[in-house]
Amino acid sequence: MGKVYGGVQGINKPEFGSDFKTYEKACDAYCEAIVDYAKHNGSGTAKGKEIRFQVADGYARYVVLSLKPVQLIHLDVMDGYTFQYANRLTATDVQREIDYYSAEHLQVHTPQVTAKEKDTGKESKLMETIESYDTALNEVGDVVDFLDAKAFL
Repeated sequence: MGKVYGGVQGINKPEFGSDFKTYEKACDAYCEAIVDYAKHNGSGTAKGKEIRFQVADGYARYVVLSLKPVQLIHLDVMDGYTFQYANRLTATDVQREIDYYSAEHLQVHTPQVTAKEKDTGKESKLMETIESYDTALNEVGDVVDFLDAKAFL
């Protein structure tokens, strides 16, 4: 079982005022401060990495403090969604989420376009293929989410 912290003492959560842009910037600064805290005070290679889980119309966001034992810091910004099973995540679960959202994962699946392909118009065909592939993956993900939800009913 993991441990989920609601925040960090001394790093104050932003409060919503009348201006959304100001609040959004304050949320970004708060998240950066939490990530910096985790990088300096956490342990392991995953410290300071952000993971997220789809909830309603947004995400439940967490920053990894350590994998062994699993310790996460909840990023209570915007809607402040939480993932109901966050305290049950294992190190393997957390690492899987980190790998999925890492830039390295996205770069592996991004094809490189040569200068010759740009000149011949193959770049736009390649981009159309990537967009249709991305759409298909999103549709498959929606089906999987639906089936997972149905399994809990």
